Amino acid sequence: MVDSTGRRRFMQLAGTGTALSIAGCNALQSGSETTADGTDDGSTGDGDRVAVQVQPDQQELQQQQMEVQSQVQSGNMSRQEAQQEMQRIQEEMTGEVATTFENRLSDESDLTIDDSLDQFGVFLVSGSPSALLGTLSYEEVSALLAEEDFQQVKSRLQQQSGTPSE
Repeated sequence: MVDSTGRRRFMQLAGTGTALSIAGCNALQSGSETTADGTDDGSTGDGDRVAVQVQPDQQELQQQQMEVQSQVQSGNMSRQEAQQEMQRIQEEMTGEVATTFENRLSDESDLTIDDSLDQFGVFLVSGSPSALLGTLSYEEVSALLAEEDFQQVKSRLQQQSGTPSE
């Protein structure tokens, strides 16, 4: 079995670099200053906001996929049924990690969920830059994205569903 620790650590570090650049840009745009220890000095009072993406354990998801594929190969399930089952499994697993993330943040006083796209496991989170970066240590967090990315996805979903934008 392949150990994904190296890849996961690489992705965390790459995400940290991206998050740092995003946090740095947001700090410059908002006029907020960061102290030497990396905490916000509170000059804006708003904190920074980023989109946090969570995803299910990929090994578990892959295992579920292999089980469904074996059902197809044995003739117990059609390909269409398999696709529907995999979609259901992915939605269920994403919902579970989204709930885990929400519960974790409800225990954290430094971070606030401002908005979410639960079906995609994406949350708009605000807090200090150091607390936002700290989310990368959460097992369920796969990426930190710019707030603008969250807003674009939300706008597209609203256009598709016919819901007016806020």
